[in-house]
Amino acid sequence: MKSVPILITLFLGVSAARGATPAADANWPAWRGPLGNGTSPTADPPIHWSESKGIKWKVTVPGRGTSTPVIWANQLFLLTSIPAGSTASPKSGEPSPGAGGRPAPEQPTQAQRFTVLSFDRASGNTVWERSPRSQVPHEGHHRDHGFASASPVTDGEVLIASFGSFGIYGYDLKGTLLWEKDLGDMRTRNGFGEGSSPALYGQTVVILWDHEGEDFIVALDKRDGKELWRRQRDEPTGWSTPLIVQSDGKP
Repeated sequence: MKSVPILITLFLGVSAARGATPAADANWPAWRGPLGNGTSPTADPPIHWSESKGIKWKVTVPGRGTSTPVIWANQLFLLTSIPAGSTASPKSGEPSPGAGGRPAPEQPTQAQRFTVLSFDRASGNTVWERSPRSQVPHEGHHRDHGFASASPVTDGEVLIASFGSFGIYGYDLKGTLLWEKDLGDMRTRNGFGEGSSPALYGQTVVILWDHEGEDFIVALDKRDGKELWRRQRDEPTGWSTPLIVQSDGKP
């Protein structure tokens, strides 16, 4: 997918152009950054760029993903989904219906290798690659995204990678798998697929699970993936990412 390498290139142009080892406040740990609003308090981005100007490096990412990169210290992390093997029969079950006369996305017939990538922030070289699961997805996705649309999140100790129906995984920053959690299969409205990113606060990972089935918000322990609490909801399919806010001094 051509847009993925471009996004990585531009982002690294912002954060790595200063040279030197990145300071802690230069981290971009989650979707929409350190403040959750898409801005960086320390950014000094280039205002002009091209294929050869205003960039530090660029890489081609295997497969397809609309995950945004996250950065901690000298590493950049990204999720992608890589077609694997020959086509197969789709999983059984009724596909989600279309709406407004639009057909639902086609049922997938090829396995996908759900993959976590780590790149060196200074050079763009691959540090490690992990593929915790490979399977034929149970439903398709909207044409503008794919099977790896959620962004990872990190606090410098653990990296949380969510592929939704295809598992939630906790890694250390060296790529060691610490735990995994399977919350079941989502059935999304119009078969548009999944895209909610996890949130991380202290020791708690917050996952939003809104779809055309049983809805809930669940909190997991970042260290071992054990469930801390769960709250049932009654919502349609959602693609929102949880936002941690303070109320009366409490999160």
